[in-house]
Amino acid sequence: MNRSGSSGLISQRNERQIADLYTVTSRHKVPVELLVLEAGPVAVSDQISVDAAFDPKPKLTDWEEKRGVVAWQQSLAPGETLKFVADYTIRYPKEAAVIGLP
Repeated sequence: MNRSGSSGLISQRNERQIADLYTVTSRHKVPVELLVLEAGPVAVSDQISVDAAFDPKPKLTDWEEKRGVVAWQQSLAPGETLKFVADYTIRYPKEAAVIGLP
């Protein structure tokens, strides 16, 4: 899901919302260890802010020292289905162009 908008009485900043949903179902006959990685947007300027919300909360942030990469790691039982949500809000100056967003 992607949403864009502006904030402020005289729009000085743009806002973009990006959400990812992962649904994982085990078709194995025995429990398996699951590792789900999410590479989210990372601000490279102090004029850009990125707020992230995750459900459930990832066990690891900056996975393997990679900035912006989070990891959910847990056991998945046979036939079990798990959902993972990553929701980002990116704010940046109206006159700026942000490269690399979907």
